[in-house]
Amino acid sequence: MYSQVPLGECVPVSTRYAVSVSLPTWQDNVDYELGAPRVLERMVSGYPRFFIAKPIQALVELVKDRFALPNEAAMVFPSPACAER
Repeated sequence: MYSQVPLGECVPVSTRYAVSVSLPTWQDNVDYELGAPRVLERMVSGYPRFFIAKPIQALVELVKDRFALPNEAAMVFPSPACAER
C-alpha cells in the first residue's frame, strides 16, 4: 500500500541529504514556486541549487554570529579558490 511522504520531508525518507523533497499536492507545488512560508518552513532538504542543507544553514549562522558586523550576511565555501571565484 502507498504511504504519502509528508510535505517537506526527504524523498527517500530519512535520507539526510536527499535532493528530492515531498510536495504531495498540486497546491504544495504551486506554493513552493511562489515561495509560500507554509511550504518553505517545512522543508528539511532539497536540491542543492535551490536549498541549503540545514547543517550548512546552522554553520552559516555560527560564522555570521562570530565574524559578521551588524546587518551583514555570511557565506561559506569549501576553499579559498571557490570563494575567490
